[in-house]
Amino acid sequence: MSPLEFFVDPKNVDGRNNKPPAMLEQCYEEGHVNVHNIVNEERAIMTADLIQECFEKRNTGIREAACQHRIDRLAEEMNFLYKTLEKHKKDPEMQRCKRTLKATLSRSSIFSAFKRNYVRKHIKDYPDLEEFLV
Repeated sequence: MSPLEFFVDPKNVDGRNNKPPAMLEQCYEEGHVNVHNIVNEERAIMTADLIQECFEKRNTGIREAACQHRIDRLAEEMNFLYKTLEKHKKDPEMQRCKRTLKATLSRSSIFSAFKRNYVRKHIKDYPDLEEFLV
């Protein structure tokens, strides 16, 4: 489990998994990253601020380039997810598409917290993908 997933997995809320409850929510919308804390705890606030800063820090040329690279990479991953979800919506029985989504939504996938959060927010459109979010 990635450190970010540790803080954001809503399955952790009841403590059955011996993990802390979800503490952050993050999304990528209109070219910007938004990370905020769900609970009012110091570590959640600090973690949200740190992640936000990793994507938005613009005070030097090197940091700006690094931030832009992260945002570009996140945009590529999210666009891939959107396209795959669109294919899945057209043909939910296509096994190749389901395997791709399973890999894309796995915790070991890059930016998985952002992708998993997007699907959670739109689970009504993709109820059969809930099993990939566990």
